[in-house]
Amino acid sequence: MKAVLGLFFKYLPRKQRLLSLVIVLLLVPLSTYLFIIGSEKTREFGTIVSQGNVKSAAMTALVALPIMSGAFGVSSLLSRFVAGLCARAAGGMRRDLFELFSWAPPMSVDPRKAEGGLTSRTSDLERAWTEGARPLLLAVTNGGGYIVMASVIDWWAALCMAVLALFFSSLVELTLGKRRVESQSIARDRQSAWDRWGRFLARAFGQRLLAMRDRSFELQRGEAYNQKRLEKTNTENTYRALGDWAIQSGSFVTIVATQLIYIIHQHALHQGIAPGAMLVLASAVTLFQNMINQGAQGLSTLRKGEVSLPHIRSILALRPLAEEARRRAAALEKQAAELKLQEGKPLVPPMTVTLADVVISDSGRQSILNVPHARLEPGSFGVLVGASASGKSTLLALATGRLHPNQDGHLTQGLRSKGAVVCNGEASGWQYLSASHIEGEGRWLSLTAPEQSDTIRTFLQSARANLLPRNGETEIERREKEKELLDALREVGLLDVVRDRLDDTLNGNSLTRQQLALLSLAQVSLLPAWKRSLIVLDETFFAGKLVEDEKSRRLAVRMLRKWNDHGSTIIVAEDTWDRVPRELLTPPRGRKQSKTQPLRCFELGNGTLAEMSVPASLAGKP
Repeated sequence: MKAVLGLFFKYLPRKQRLLSLVIVLLLVPLSTYLFIIGSEKTREFGTIVSQGNVKSAAMTALVALPIMSGAFGVSSLLSRFVAGLCARAAGGMRRDLFELFSWAPPMSVDPRKAEGGLTSRTSDLERAWTEGARPLLLAVTNGGGYIVMASVIDWWAALCMAVLALFFSSLVELTLGKRRVESQSIARDRQSAWDRWGRFLARAFGQRLLAMRDRSFELQRGEAYNQKRLEKTNTENTYRALGDWAIQSGSFVTIVATQLIYIIHQHALHQGIAPGAMLVLASAVTLFQNMINQGAQGLSTLRKGEVSLPHIRSILALRPLAEEARRRAAALEKQAAELKLQEGKPLVPPMTVTLADVVISDSGRQSILNVPHARLEPGSFGVLVGASASGKSTLLALATGRLHPNQDGHLTQGLRSKGAVVCNGEASGWQYLSASHIEGEGRWLSLTAPEQSDTIRTFLQSARANLLPRNGETEIERREKEKELLDALREVGLLDVVRDRLDDTLNGNSLTRQQLALLSLAQVSLLPAWKRSLIVLDETFFAGKLVEDEKSRRLAVRMLRKWNDHGSTIIVAEDTWDRVPRELLTPPRGRKQSKTQPLRCFELGNGTLAEMSVPASLAGKP
């Protein structure tokens, strides 16, 4: 017994072991006590009825019926709880077997979060244990309760009271289950109409439409998958609730079977039947009752539309086609990107930035910055130089949409603006990178502000929806995502530095400001192409100690030039010309300045923005 309990509690969380033992030790005496009290009240009811006192008999029955219903309710709760513990133990045993044969991720990673396939297999095993163990446990607990009743009162009175109590308990559970089914039905009806239509087309036309749908809705793939799982889960929960009611109704069969065992026992005492034969008959009756319960649950679960056996077979048949379609779509997309790059065509949507008659003034309406006209064509590489407090950051915030004036022209901190700033790209198509974010919060911000608890892995995965982990993904998909993250870190030279710290938080990670800057560039490289239409690097990105290492500086410049060749519009802002990296001002040997647009230089001074050429003192220096 000690060995069995040790093996059982091994697979339970440490905090739940003592709690589970306490709950079991409380529910067993409570159920037995309620059965004894209910039996006493039932016997008192029979005595009062024999005396002809109808009023007292009715009052006694009103007291006895809730007590007996509570006894059977506690019995059902005990069987459900023990079945759940058995399922948890079975799932843990299955995970140990997977780890033993190297079919699961390392122990440092939670298998339920890291490996969708393992989670689904474990969930199926736990569900099988729950559905198989609960009817048997319910038969044992209810049968034991009836034996307690029959030992106190007459078997016929015990049978009548048990049937009434079970009917009352089943009625309560059916009412609660109906409310749960209604709420799940409402949630199920809110699913996307396009998702239903797309699934119908996928079943009708097969692999080609699956690939087209995955490529057309890449950004919504994660949401659509979660919506499908929610729909399937709600449907299963609905029919599982009906199955639970069927099991509870099957408790009537438990009472009848237990009564049959009692009759066989009495007959054996009078006829001299061997106790072994009586035990065989009792076991056969219990097994028959268990089969009835399982059949009732199976019919209520599988005889419905979306969880029918043909539907399950169609899902299993389409899954390999969907996986193959995703792989082919990814290969075709990569091949198309390489061909476009070779042809010199931009890979990102064009972003044109136009400033017309922009005037920024203080609260006294005195002009601080005046920009009559400035325009950056798609794929331009611009350098903006201006002294501190010259309005450089404010102008960039207006150009990228980070700062919006209200209807009266008020900006912030007493500033006003007028004029027109037009970006033909969407608001989410630009990236604003500033060193002040690192100084102020101790971490790098680009597209969104990561939480303090974000890890390096989650920070990089937030660049694209299809990099996030999802339930049910294959081992090949997980490895491809991991390889893409590692390639991005290798490109910025951080792979050897953070390889063993991918799951450490940014707040607690001992990364330098230079490494944080390179990590931000790695995240930008993982972004979809349409989100890199405009990239703005505010002052101190290259100056000071942020990217002081020559190798890192050249690496950052090479990445900026690559994005510019793909069609991204890039603006680099600095305080003085000396702070601008020479690699930006002079093209590499044997190469033109840009495949799309030449270098554009702007200087902000005396409240006016003017375009100029590269200073002669810097143009020839590498």
